[in-house]
Amino acid sequence: MTAVMPRRWPTPTEARVLARLARGMAPAAIADDLGMPTRTVESHLRHARERLGLDRRAELRTWAAAHAPELPDA
Repeated sequence: MTAVMPRRWPTPTEARVLARLARGMAPAAIADDLGMPTRTVESHLRHARERLGLDRRAELRTWAAAHAPELPDA
């Protein structure tokens, strides 16, 4: 039997990016909204996906939509 590693919650910045992803925003729009480069947004999305143990962006969008009430809106 293998041990299952608990999933960790996204960092505050990842959570702000995910809140916008849950609203259907594209990475470029998220970058404009948060005042950061698109590549930085892509990095936050990749790190959040890895942190949550998800393989695809679609899974991350589904996770974000399901947890939207818990994500910061700021």
